[in-house]
Amino acid sequence: MNTPPLEQGIALILFGSQGCGKSALARSIAVQYGPVQDCEVTQLNSARDLNSLLLGRPAVLIVEGLPTRPDQWPAIRTLMTTRKSAITSCGRVQVVTNPHLIFCTNEPVPQALRESRRFQVIDIEARAAA
Repeated sequence: MNTPPLEQGIALILFGSQGCGKSALARSIAVQYGPVQDCEVTQLNSARDLNSLLLGRPAVLIVEGLPTRPDQWPAIRTLMTTRKSAITSCGRVQVVTNPHLIFCTNEPVPQALRESRRFQVIDIEARAAA
């Protein structure tokens, strides 16, 4: 399967049923860019959890799930639209490069995300059948 390149400001959404290979494909794409960190979508909501993820300086975050509530989007939008974030660790502020984002989901992807220029949606099963 031909894999798309990751671009700054554009998140990749891999959609398909459970067990179809979304996470494996995400990992094969992500390792081309450097260190990878896996997380749950809920970890992007908590400043403490997000700081912890970013301290590892991943080039790519593989996120299980998609945000379902409006209050979950601000942190994601910031990661996607800015190159760097200031995080606090042990009382010191550090500036880190924001990672690329790959979301893996088996939930239907809202039409608004499919039509957004900020998201590239790939239906794994449809692509494999082609």
